[in-house]
Amino acid sequence: TVRAFTDPVMEWFAKNKPPSLRAAKGRWRVVVAAMGDVLVSNVKPGDVETFLGGLTTTAATKNRYRALLSRAFKIAVDGGWAKASPVPSGHLREATRAVAYRSDEDIAHIVATATDPRLAVLVRVAADTGLRAGELAALEWPDIDHRRNVVVVRESKSKRPREVPLSPLASAALLSLDRAPTPIDGPDL
Repeated sequence: TVRAFTDPVMEWFAKNKPPSLRAAKGRWRVVVAAMGDVLVSNVKPGDVETFLGGLTTTAATKNRYRALLSRAFKIAVDGGWAKASPVPSGHLREATRAVAYRSDEDIAHIVATATDPRLAVLVRVAADTGLRAGELAALEWPDIDHRRNVVVVRESKSKRPREVPLSPLASAALLSLDRAPTPIDGPDL
């Protein structure tokens, strides 16, 4: 039965995907509650689709259940407990979320009302370049090339340096920091 097949499935996760074991155990309990008394060899594609369709979760979570069942039935086929996997290939299309962004007016308002000029520059550069927080924090004066209007990101997510164009507003904001009555000392911005 599917219930009796718990140990081989969990042993596979413990050996091959230890970080996923806890989540697999939780999902497997739901699978066993739904079809625990069915022989592994008797589970049909329609049973899997009915089970997945009955879940009141997001498409992403249903895809995780589908992946768990796919792995379980691969183990069953490889071990001779089933002739073929009843789990249909593919995955459910997940809803895409709208990306939140700030309008030019929002950014201008934030910059204009910032009480610290360095914060205003940080907001302007972040908004106009799309740099990640860590990339912004790691910027140093030598990384800014006003002649070419670029910022050199020396330590990026990909571990490779890259150049990011500076908008005229971001460039002007950085220049204003450099020319401030009490300029920022040191290599960091």
